[in-house]
Amino acid sequence: MKVCWRMLLPLMLGVVLPAVAMQGWSYGEYGVLEFAQTGSEWSYTFAYGGTTFTATPGSLGNVTATTTSSGSDAFGAFTSFTLAVATAGELTARYYPATDAFVFLRTPAPGARRGGLPSVWPSFSIADQPANRTRCIGWAEHYFFPGQTEVSLSGCNSGGPLLLFDAPTQSLPQPAPASAALSPLSHFATSRIVNCRPGPKGTQPNVSECTLGVLATAQPAPGASTAAVLVARPGLVRVSRAFGAIVRRYHNTTRLRASGVEQLSYWNDNQAGYSWWTVGPDQEVWGKPEDIYLKLKEGYDKAQVPIRGWEPDNNWIVTYKDGNEFGNGTGVAKNWIGRQWDFNTELYPSGGEAFTTSLGNLSMVYYTNGFNANNSYVTKYRMVGKGEMEPHPTVSRQMYGDLIGEASERYAMEMLFTDFLCYRGPSMAAYTDVPVGEDGEHLWLGGQALAAQDHGVEVQWCMALAHQILMSVEFPSVTNARVNGDGGLDTVSLIMPAFLAATVGLGWSKDNLRTADRCYVDARYHNGTVKWPCGSINAGEGTSGAFKMQMQQTMLAALSLGPVGLADQLSADPINTSATITSNLTLVMATCAATGDLLQPSYPLTPIERMLTGGGGFGDCFGQTHRAYTFGCGANVLATYTAVPPTVGPRVAGRDAAPVATWWTAVGFAAGRGSPPTNITLLSSDLAPMVDQAALPSPAFSDIPTGAFSGNGSAFASEYVWWRSDFVNWRTCADIAARAWTGEAPFPVDADYADGALQVNLAPVINGVALLGELTKVVAVSVYRFAAVGAEPNAQGKLRLDLRGKPGETVQLAYVLANASLRSATGVECQVVDATIGSGGTASVSFP
Repeated sequence: MKVCWRMLLPLMLGVVLPAVAMQGWSYGEYGVLEFAQTGSEWSYTFAYGGTTFTATPGSLGNVTATTTSSGSDAFGAFTSFTLAVATAGELTARYYPATDAFVFLRTPAPGARRGGLPSVWPSFSIADQPANRTRCIGWAEHYFFPGQTEVSLSGCNSGGPLLLFDAPTQSLPQPAPASAALSPLSHFATSRIVNCRPGPKGTQPNVSECTLGVLATAQPAPGASTAAVLVARPGLVRVSRAFGAIVRRYHNTTRLRASGVEQLSYWNDNQAGYSWWTVGPDQEVWGKPEDIYLKLKEGYDKAQVPIRGWEPDNNWIVTYKDGNEFGNGTGVAKNWIGRQWDFNTELYPSGGEAFTTSLGNLSMVYYTNGFNANNSYVTKYRMVGKGEMEPHPTVSRQMYGDLIGEASERYAMEMLFTDFLCYRGPSMAAYTDVPVGEDGEHLWLGGQALAAQDHGVEVQWCMALAHQILMSVEFPSVTNARVNGDGGLDTVSLIMPAFLAATVGLGWSKDNLRTADRCYVDARYHNGTVKWPCGSINAGEGTSGAFKMQMQQTMLAALSLGPVGLADQLSADPINTSATITSNLTLVMATCAATGDLLQPSYPLTPIERMLTGGGGFGDCFGQTHRAYTFGCGANVLATYTAVPPTVGPRVAGRDAAPVATWWTAVGFAAGRGSPPTNITLLSSDLAPMVDQAALPSPAFSDIPTGAFSGNGSAFASEYVWWRSDFVNWRTCADIAARAWTGEAPFPVDADYADGALQVNLAPVINGVALLGELTKVVAVSVYRFAAVGAEPNAQGKLRLDLRGKPGETVQLAYVLANASLRSATGVECQVVDATIGSGGTASVSFP
């Protein structure tokens, strides 16, 4: 770690330094921030991995004093360098050695005029940067927060964090590219990354006028500060994981994950088998919705498919424009009315409480997208806007608390599905009659989330902007976000949004899941004439979704840590006594236990580094006209892990003192422009950087990461075996050939995997045994099923497992013994042992 020795000696002696005047300041481990004074002018540099950024010339004018100090806060111990800017306020850089990260605080003086304190802090010039050396990844302020790679530093912008990295090569082994993350750390609605202003169309910006930094566009509350963070690591995945840990620790973000993202459900939003939004005001084109849901429940119960939640998309709070005698018939806008089912007794004759009781009083997901002018709250709360109304930001928490409180108490509401945030959020920013230091968008959106938290309800954000995804770290009730368009088949566009969502602790949603082989029921007029045949399009969307890529889509849903919401049709109209479910039961049950609990990893599926950078054999398909939605030249390789605690050993602060073990899953499919490479080799360095071996992860994704993710983390710390998974077709150990992991495995993702997916799993060797897990599940070793896995005490060559499940459920476990045969060309055939879950929903088993 580089430091200024003038400060280091007192710290070595255990002295807490008071604020003192100083001539310079230099701190950092992998990335080094250094302040220096030349004459009366102050400047600073940030250097990492051979790259050095220098402060924008003149950005530290009017500095009247500098001081240093040290201390600690909720984020940890720090040392600070503060520059007083006349009477305008202070600019502070804090270094936190435990995370090797820098936090930049901008603190206007109370009563100071705006504009006196620099608004961009930190602020770097790019004029002296070598051409074609540094690239970046940023996220656009557009719905589903799409990300893209820029090959020119002058094009680097982001509505969320900005990731900088060295341009890759195609050589192997691929060195970890020197990388940095720059981002707002607070006031996410009014702070953003800035860089070059766009020039006239067809021209390149003048880099000498560019300022790369974090802009604060609004004043914080008196005495408060806006914050930004800057961190560097060797490797893009490494720096993103470090950034994610920092921003969640800074805001103490323990996500309140619950059944909406941890149990199997049924969804009917756009592009579902019953796409009610798409067919228009006649909501009975497939029969009465209540009849459909009850028939679905009957079918799933009979097939022993444990549906634990429902999302009725045309529920009790929706009315439709141009209504007729079918459906609502109210002729009002397609927005929430609120509070009651009275407007939908045509669709749900039994009423709200009776309907949810008929479904088993299971978790319900309710949708919102603004409110009608005659909504139930307009006389009680200050509602604003035209057409689609919202509560004023200052009453958002109270109004949504009223709505959610009643819905959770009477109608089993468990998740709020809030949509079109890309429009609704910014529209609230126009309301400036909010408390000093607040922002209309932040107060309104936070009101929703806090109201949900008040009532134990979790939240999905849909069509969110990049800055809103960052803002979610302030609201633990937000547990997941949609990452691509309706129906989820646009796999290319989910890559970068999924990466950002996972970074800040959100599961990602690919939307509803259709597992059936086809659409079964046409949408009909009430006289029986077909109105919307299967496969038809209305308003730009399928009226009954598209039924393809079922295996791949099932894998993505199971590995996303977002909802797994089935969306298949019945085989006939609900009044037909022969009507039954059409879901592919093999695919459905591959996602969950018999309890309905989802079998998930510890972290969402995210792209490996070489895919993001276009290096190491993936092919560099990035360019000025070929960048937005192509990664890996069409080869998509994503990975995740499951962390499982040991069965024995002491616990410290809720975690096991003995290290957790990690199982790995890599998934590949072909999608996007370019010719996918056919010779990809999966490497340890593709997987290992996701985990900090010095601070192993919690099994629960909801927990705040504790690691600093220092170093490149490119190697495993233990012995592994690997095998190709095919959870759909493989049923016995004769289908499995496990091999010793030697640091690589062939991973030939090509055009054959456009609709399917290639899957490779890795299992650690513990006490001479490698647990492969459940062969018929997407996640063979999952957080829910495996409460603990460890060595049987005083017994060489044996494992001891603690399992969860439904009483009486049989869990078939595959394993291999670690011996010399694992290194043979054919590998080793696995063995199996059956375990039966006990009456208490748990079981312990030792084998072989």
